[in-house]
Amino acid sequence: MNQINQPPKLFAITALALGLVTLQVHAQDQLVDTFDTEATVSAWTPTWGTTPVLSFSTNGSPGGALRVEADYFTGAGTWEQAVILKTLTTAVKASDYETVSIDVKADPSSLPTTGNQYGYFEVKYGSAGTSFGGVNITSTNWTRLKWPVPAGTPDISQILIQIGSGDFTGKVIWELDNLSFNAPRVAINRFDDATEADVWTPEWGTAVVLSFDAEDAGGGAAGSGSLKASADYFTPASDGWEQMVFKHIDFDPAFAIADYAGIAVDVKVDPSSVPTPANQYGYYELKYGSGGVSYGGVNLSATNWTTYSWPIAAGTPDLVQLRVQNGNGSFVGPITFFMDNLVLIKKVGAPTLAILTSPIDDVKRTDVVLNWLLSDGATAINVNSVKLSLDGKLADTAKVVTTKTANGATVVFDDTGNEWAAGEHTWSLQFTDSSTPANSVSGQGTFVVNPYPTEGTFVIETEDFNYDTGKYNPMKGTPEMDVDVMPYLGGAYDTLGATAGIDYNGNDENDSDLYRTELDATGQNAVNLVNNIGGRWGSDRGLYTATVNYRKGWVDNGEWLNYTRTFPATNYNVWGAFSRDGRDPNQVSASLALVSGNITTSNQTAQILGTFSGPGTGGWGRNILFPMKDSSGAMAVVTLGGLQTVRANIAGGDFDYLVFVPTAPGPPKITGATRTGNTVTITWTGGGVLESAPSLSGPWTSTNDSDGSYSEAATATIKFFRVHR
Repeated sequence: MNQINQPPKLFAITALALGLVTLQVHAQDQLVDTFDTEATVSAWTPTWGTTPVLSFSTNGSPGGALRVEADYFTGAGTWEQAVILKTLTTAVKASDYETVSIDVKADPSSLPTTGNQYGYFEVKYGSAGTSFGGVNITSTNWTRLKWPVPAGTPDISQILIQIGSGDFTGKVIWELDNLSFNAPRVAINRFDDATEADVWTPEWGTAVVLSFDAEDAGGGAAGSGSLKASADYFTPASDGWEQMVFKHIDFDPAFAIADYAGIAVDVKVDPSSVPTPANQYGYYELKYGSGGVSYGGVNLSATNWTTYSWPIAAGTPDLVQLRVQNGNGSFVGPITFFMDNLVLIKKVGAPTLAILTSPIDDVKRTDVVLNWLLSDGATAINVNSVKLSLDGKLADTAKVVTTKTANGATVVFDDTGNEWAAGEHTWSLQFTDSSTPANSVSGQGTFVVNPYPTEGTFVIETEDFNYDTGKYNPMKGTPEMDVDVMPYLGGAYDTLGATAGIDYNGNDENDSDLYRTELDATGQNAVNLVNNIGGRWGSDRGLYTATVNYRKGWVDNGEWLNYTRTFPATNYNVWGAFSRDGRDPNQVSASLALVSGNITTSNQTAQILGTFSGPGTGGWGRNILFPMKDSSGAMAVVTLGGLQTVRANIAGGDFDYLVFVPTAPGPPKITGATRTGNTVTITWTGGGVLESAPSLSGPWTSTNDSDGSYSEAATATIKFFRVHR
């Protein structure tokens, strides 16, 4: 999968309104109430003035809302109001926050005042009812109201909402949603003038046209605007995935990303844009770094200003380059959107003594280097207290280096040169701060040691699946091009075609028509391959370096590829090289099966041997080697030998290659006893020599047969068999 142009197919959205609508909760903002359930209504009570009636509404933005009705104002020209109150079980530390905000709409059935408004609306705090600010409500659409939290505001345990006017006639009904205290924002771009738009440049995909525009989401200086991005020549959907990518590089100084909890941006799609058949305007992402790692993404669907925000994971590098990508597989165009108030959301609250990051990538068995990042609490970490255990044993302290940083510490375990067993290993880490009495933290997890380098490994490259209806190994006998003999350096199947339903299953579009020439029923490329010779573990095979390497991208559930090989007879652990942008759980998903039946026809049966699963790897083409596991979660052991066909079933993540690693053989096992005519055939696995005896007590006589299959004529005499190794 191309690291720029394919979005994740799974993502979660949580609701919060900002401007008119917001689709994700801002990291580090404190929501006082989302009003999403009926239970939230009971937390609010009428407290003063005209006593309003409170009820739950399903008209939230989105979700639920609190409906407030007051229908007996006198209209006498004296000031009248309705006030509601919520007491907070945990006080809000006001000094941590920059603004307070709430979404409000007047019900269209309300009667406006003679000034054509529905009352002066205020958010207040404390028993004295100190106001953050107020505004006359004039809109029957959802509107976000926002006021600053003044310096010196005390901790808040009571929130009051008041609406009032001197010429109410009633009835007045309004709805409330998403009451929030918001963490400070640091602007990347407010787009206050054209110079802030000029630093963005088109980079990739459809050449997007960028310009400064007067369309404004608010939040900037007077006369502020936005960045307008337009593209109008997308080709038909059958041409595959298309995107518009632009960038801002060389932030100087870089943003110290460890200081921030999230990133947010306001986006509005121009109503003149043409939506996709799914009624959206592309998958929109903010990405950082030269490789374009995604902070997060969302399908655009709103033609009003909408704020999107995503959390920033611990350990994310400082922000030097930022890219904006919007793409879809069924763009028809034109597409125009506006971008405003691109900000970083500051972390709030006191620091927490914690393990921020731990090992997440696989390591070579001869290059085991592991890293942890720790955070100070209210007092600094005591670096002398750090204790690291690996696989239940205290790590050699000479190999553990703890270094104090400005906000915590780093821990590095370096065992380079020593050989570890491939597989999953456990770690546990304990440390304290420097307070008296000391506060302590402990954590544990796993890390993966891959099989590089291991003698006798057998590799299958993803791009070298069967061709021309069940054929295989087109360069047999050619050194370094024979797929049955290692090292195989790649390229043997270049330009060869394949047959759908027999050699592969898939229906890709023309996103990356490289190396192979298989076509679908409409004559288009059916298997997308991407050159990955420069990716992580892209050319490294542990004992040799591949010179040609592609990975399978644009994966959909149900795709599979058949590989026929002559395997050296032994037991194997199997590892798969997969990649996926992001670090969310379960983004990588695949399985391996053993194929029986006629591989030149569709009459094939596939028996699952094991599965690969795990989180994203941090980028398309950034491989991690995942061990194949059995149904119990243990590393699977499979017995292979001679000419056999295996099938890779791919459900999530780009697939690069398989590594079959010889392992200690399991016990011999008799797998069958069949009779054909007057001949009895015994089969077994796991090596060893077949022996026979007239009874279980012996004597046992060797058949001198060790190839896993033995036949002899059937007789009326009882005979027992066993395998001796």
